[in-house]
Amino acid sequence: MKLSVIIPALNEAATIHRAISSCRSAEAHEIIVADGGSRDQTVSIAKSCGATVVSSAAGRGIQLNAGVEQADGDVLMFLHADNWLSDSIGKQLSSFFDFSKGDYCCFRQRIDAAGWIYRAIEWGNTMRAQVQKLPYGDQGVCVSRRLLESVGNFKEIPLMEDVDIATRLSKIASPKVLEGPLYVCGRRWQKNGPILQTFRNWLTMLRYRFGASPTRLSKSYNNDNRVLKD
Repeated sequence: MKLSVIIPALNEAATIHRAISSCRSAEAHEIIVADGGSRDQTVSIAKSCGATVVSSAAGRGIQLNAGVEQADGDVLMFLHADNWLSDSIGKQLSSFFDFSKGDYCCFRQRIDAAGWIYRAIEWGNTMRAQVQKLPYGDQGVCVSRRLLESVGNFKEIPLMEDVDIATRLSKIASPKVLEGPLYVCGRRWQKNGPILQTFRNWLTMLRYRFGASPTRLSKSYNNDNRVLKD
């Protein structure tokens, strides 16, 4: 298994080092930071950590496609810049792709916050991936290059690109949820409150299912990000 990790980033100087370092611990073949025009130190930190940096227009779908084009691994992981991998993930992936001959997986999460409500959110996200076959981007989606090529590139949209690609993948494969854990920064839930933030996530998905534009949906998402980084 040659694992290429692709990390879309935009002004993630505070988190990018941790994400890249965890990928090295998981024995990634290469780490690609797909930068969407960061104005902070994201690019310089990523390069100092040994990651390959590719630049593109902003937008996760655009950035992920730029990363895929650069990657030469036969397994591709898509990792959010504020997520990080536990040390055992490399062995889990090797077992799944090399020995089980799998094509598509994600991970159980561990939100970086204490409290039963966060454990409930983690459980719900695992159930969504297993039952609905719909892992989100913050679950560390991994897919064989062969399978990804069979469904095509990410849609070049600013939000919901993970839902779109998972919907297409689910028509021909079911994601295996590996034990992980994949660690998730709890900043958004902690800022807004876990119940309110979860409700907002559900509402965003519902609006998308009923035809709301990803561009419109991304505005509130990006506004929240700006507040969190100020």
